[in-house]
Amino acid sequence: MRSGSRATVPVPVSAAFLGLGVIVGFAARTPAWTAADLSASQAVQSLRGPWLTAVAQVLNVGFGTIVGAVLAALLVVGVAVSGRTRAAGGVSLVIAAGWGVGALVKLIVARPRPPAVYALVREFGPDSFPSGHVCLTLSIVVAVALLARKTRYFWPVAAAGGALVVGQMAARIYLGAHYPTDTLGSVILTPAAIHLVVNARRLGLLLVRADNRRRARRADPPSTRQVKILLLHAHGMGGTIRTAFNLAGTLAADHDVEIVSVIKTKDKSFFKVPQGVRVTFLDDRMNRRPRGALLRSRLIPREEAAYDRFDLRTDLALLRFLRGLRTGVARVATGQCRTSRLDAAHRRLRA
Repeated sequence: MRSGSRATVPVPVSAAFLGLGVIVGFAARTPAWTAADLSASQAVQSLRGPWLTAVAQVLNVGFGTIVGAVLAALLVVGVAVSGRTRAAGGVSLVIAAGWGVGALVKLIVARPRPPAVYALVREFGPDSFPSGHVCLTLSIVVAVALLARKTRYFWPVAAAGGALVVGQMAARIYLGAHYPTDTLGSVILTPAAIHLVVNARRLGLLLVRADNRRRARRADPPSTRQVKILLLHAHGMGGTIRTAFNLAGTLAADHDVEIVSVIKTKDKSFFKVPQGVRVTFLDDRMNRRPRGALLRSRLIPREEAAYDRFDLRTDLALLRFLRGLRTGVARVATGQCRTSRLDAAHRRLRA
């Protein structure tokens, strides 16, 4: 369920469509827009007949709050049981984002539903924009399409899903539950919200870079007097740690040197801390139980020898540390020959 190495749609475009959807919702509340919507709805409702009503009612029940939630849960469980646990998490994220944005915008816009005299169904809530049924239908279709991506089933799934979404849009208007603009708003908001969530890391990186430019304009002249050496565990025993301590002791003669240890698992250091060198810890694990697999690191690659010693807590601590650097020199001391994602993250955050 990853977005891929390169997003086909820039994240700011999705953010703009999200804003556009909210604007359309407020515009639809005006009397002129509502009158045009009501006229279009009545044109659709003039086609009412037994068979069309039965189909519309099936779509209404099948993608309602209760049955729709069960359907989404069954999809997530089915993907997880098939062994694709990571994809199951992606499905949950896609449906939550697409369906959730509808509920959120409904509260913000608060557009009244069409007159009850034209409705064939009784709705639970008073708000009409956007259509929650269409948001849920589209979210499930997008999730299934992402699962089928790069397979021969993608285009049939996309075509069937598109027809289902169009049918759901027509059904909501036909039943008198929503205005046409409400269903259109769902089509604008849902893909935008899903794209933003799936590419959240890209959005975060854009915000970080913008903040970096702001900080660069206000920053003092760069200085190399401060030196920070990042280690996995400064109280451990090994050649990398000993070399880092020796380097820190040499630099401490005319620099402000600090050894930053990612974790602390021992109370005392195996090597003697050089005079004039400070040692600080990002994650003190003394008297703390190890975390489960659900909190494994998303920053450190799995092939790293020390991967099991990182988790989401250390990820956040590392990001806070790297973002807190204002000047000086930071050196990552590692015994691995290959460059890790931590080095790449450091370059991106400091760019």
